[in-house]
Amino acid sequence: ALDMAQKSGVVRIQAAVLANMGNMFFEVGEFDRAREQFEKALAVAPTHGPQTIGSLESLARVHLHEGEMDLCLSKLDQIESSIGAEQDRLLYEQRYSALTRIHVFTLQDRVNEGLSGIDAVLILAERVGDALLQKRVLLAKADLLQRAGQMSSSMILIAEIAPGFVGMSPDLFARSAQVIASAFASDRTGTRLSPI
Repeated sequence: ALDMAQKSGVVRIQAAVLANMGNMFFEVGEFDRAREQFEKALAVAPTHGPQTIGSLESLARVHLHEGEMDLCLSKLDQIESSIGAEQDRLLYEQRYSALTRIHVFTLQDRVNEGLSGIDAVLILAERVGDALLQKRVLLAKADLLQRAGQMSSSMILIAEIAPGFVGMSPDLFARSAQVIASAFASDRTGTRLSPI
C-alpha cells in the first residue's frame, strides 16, 4: 500500500498509510517503530487538518507509553493550539487528545488537574455519542477518584459502568479489570496500587 501510495504521488494517502502502519506497530507494543511511522506521516502530511492532528495524537500516546511526559505534552499542546473554534473540540482527534492529557495528569499524580478536566472530556464524548470514549473517560475518572482517596465514589462509578464493558474491546476490558483490582487492593491494604 505504501509503495502504491508513493507511486501515486498523493501525499494524503501516503500519510494515511504511514499512520496506519504506526497504529499497527503501536497495538503490538513496538513503540520505536510506531514513532518512526508517525513521524514519517507527519513529514509528508499537510501541516493542518485531522490527519495531522491524528498523527500528533498517536505520537503523543507513544510518548506517554514510553514515559516521555514532556514530549507527550508538547504534542498535545500542538494539537490544542490548532483549535480554531470551539466546535473543533468535537473532532475525533481532539476528543482523544483531551483524554490522553488526562492520562498524563494521572501518571504525574496531578489528580486535581485530572479531575477538574475530565468532565469536559466526558461532555465532548456525550455530545457526539462516542460510547467508547465515554467508557474510557469514566474509567479514567474512577482511577482519579481512587487516587484522590475517594474510594466509595470510585466504587459507585465502577458499579455503574462495569456492566457496559461486556462485549467491548479486550484492552478496555483489561483496563477496567486493572482499575477494579486496584480499588479492591487499596481497600484491603490501605495502599493504592497503580493500574497504569
